[in-house]
Amino acid sequence: MRKLLLTVAAIVAAGLLVVAMGAAADVPVPPPSYQGIAPVVYAGNPDCKNLTGWVNPNVTYSAQIKFVLPVNGTSGGGMNVALAANTPVGTGIGWYVNNAQDVRAVIVKGGANANVYFYPAHPATGDFVDGSMTTPGTFDSKKGTWKYPALSYMEFCYFPTAYVPPS
Repeated sequence: MRKLLLTVAAIVAAGLLVVAMGAAADVPVPPPSYQGIAPVVYAGNPDCKNLTGWVNPNVTYSAQIKFVLPVNGTSGGGMNVALAANTPVGTGIGWYVNNAQDVRAVIVKGGANANVYFYPAHPATGDFVDGSMTTPGTFDSKKGTWKYPALSYMEFCYFPTAYVPPS
């Protein structure tokens, strides 16, 4: 009797796994950034301190800069925000650096959540630019389109370039 119950339980579990995988395949994935970075949705109002340990438990970002309600051309600390014209609200967000700051994460906040784009460490080159980023969207299955809330803030988590005194 025990073997029969275990066999039935295993069959039911396997069937649920197949159903769950099939359902997950139908859920659209948020679009990646220009560099191919898939956003991670983070609830609430995260900042760089909240991201410590996501990529490496020993890494804390030595610098961060936050732009509240940024518009195209917002800049500071060597970071620049680029918002594409004539695109839906919350889409077409990009950034670039003036100096060689090594950006490791960018938080794109809109609505109740934020999309966080994590960049792998590139010791020789760093990450200096990305685009096609979005605020966290919701998928309208009837229309087959994404709907994005307006951009609230962008925060950059990075390591500044080492100071090299002039010779």
